[in-house]
Amino acid sequence: MHRRHDPATSARRGRLTLGIAGLAAMVTYLDTTFLFVAFPDITNSFGDSSTLTLSWVLNAYTIIFAALLVPAGKLADRLVHRRTFLVGSTTFTFESMGCSLAPNVEWLIVVRVFRGTGAAILIPASLALVMAAFPREKLPQVVAIWGAIGALSAALGPSLGALIVDTLDWRWAFFLNLPIGVVTLTMELRIKKPVNHSSHELIWLRERATFKTLPSLGKCNSAT
Repeated sequence: MHRRHDPATSARRGRLTLGIAGLAAMVTYLDTTFLFVAFPDITNSFGDSSTLTLSWVLNAYTIIFAALLVPAGKLADRLVHRRTFLVGSTTFTFESMGCSLAPNVEWLIVVRVFRGTGAAILIPASLALVMAAFPREKLPQVVAIWGAIGALSAALGPSLGALIVDTLDWRWAFFLNLPIGVVTLTMELRIKKPVNHSSHELIWLRERATFKTLPSLGKCNSAT
């Protein structure tokens, strides 16, 4: 016998999806700001490098993130959103370990480029998953919640970064992303997803929300 659609199950899945996407947005936007306060410690760790070279530890991430954000969103619309999300999340999490273990500044810059690529894939894919998990009448609210999580994370980045650097070490700022990434991937793999809703209207809404993140990235990058 064919099972009917269960509104309670759909609502629960939607909340879980929003939580997963919120975690993804949180770690991504934290990365755009928390390294500002960690930068002096990174400079001390790689003191033999020039200031220009060290500045790319910050700039490599934000430039790549901003440059690939919209193209990655278009790619996610052509492919399966969930698969794209998993690729972005895996890349971002794996490169967190690469940053934390960086033996020199050149290694750190290269890994930050890949990390920015993972972030650019992750953000539009996470928003697309949220939009696919909720009915259209709820999209303005859930998109606003998703955006607020990212904005709040970016605002808390410097304070959190200062706490980590003062109590631990700048490398721990990357290490702490690993359990969050594992939790995000595990939760995403355990829930069933609806098919993509890639109508022109929803694509336009997702792109509009994604574009709103670009000014904040520009401000972060200009601060360097």
